[in-house]
Amino acid sequence: METTEGSMMHWLTRVTLMWLVATVAMGAVYWAYHDHQQRTVIATLARSAPIPNAAGEDGPLALFDGQAIPGVPVNGYLCPIAGRHHFIDSWGFPRSGGRTHKGQDMFGAIGTPLVAMVDGTISNMKVNRGLGGTTLWLTSARDGSAWYYAHLNGFAPGVHNGLFVKQGQVIAFLGKTGNARYTPPHLHIQYRPGGRGGRDVNNYSILRAACPRYK
Repeated sequence: METTEGSMMHWLTRVTLMWLVATVAMGAVYWAYHDHQQRTVIATLARSAPIPNAAGEDGPLALFDGQAIPGVPVNGYLCPIAGRHHFIDSWGFPRSGGRTHKGQDMFGAIGTPLVAMVDGTISNMKVNRGLGGTTLWLTSARDGSAWYYAHLNGFAPGVHNGLFVKQGQVIAFLGKTGNARYTPPHLHIQYRPGGRGGRDVNNYSILRAACPRYK
């Protein structure tokens, strides 16, 4: 009887170890593929040549469904999502814990490239922290205003705190991290004209003007 029990324990131990090894291996394959897909998007963007926008000028490029499309700044701002998306004015909507919504939620496909709305500096990057999950701040070089990007699926390769980025540069990817893990993937974006330490202001009119293509 003891021999049988010992054999059973040995078998269960081997099965458990094999399951753990398989789980780790599958996770490694998934993240390697995920990183490859993001790098492929960046490489394609880098190879794309500028094409004329509606004003007859060359604009920053975005990519969706394998086609390069020009991002056209409006009033100095570029749409932050380089792909199909939809959003309404959700400023002030109720949130858990008695909070109200201090930005806009822009819904799209997970992994869609997100670009810098303005020339500016990246700061306060966080990975899977708090309500926002994976987040970053972009501070405008023009006027010091700050834009908060949240629920990101990840950062673009090479993006780090203190990096100066140009308008239209891919900085991250749309996701559903933080408290968005049970919602459709989206970009939560906030706007503080007075900088990161300033007061949140409704940014719907800026985003709607900059993103007319996907009304």
